[in-house]
Amino acid sequence: MILPTLASFARALILLSVGVGGQLLHNITIDDTDPTISYTGPWQVDLPEPAFYQGGHHWSSQSGAYATFTFTGI
Repeated sequence: MILPTLASFARALILLSVGVGGQLLHNITIDDTDPTISYTGPWQVDLPEPAFYQGGHHWSSQSGAYATFTFTGI
């Protein structure tokens, strides 16, 4: 049924328009290859795979591997 979907979408737009503290809120997707992400330790990068966002992903099964991403949010 299309009507409830449109109503939900309209509510979402209203919530985004109101935001928090007068600021407009929005989501941003950052790919794992973005240079703002810093990887430390042993990481692997898979070959392109359509199921993953923009085709690939980083992964590690080693203890001590970590990724750092700094951002400012509300």
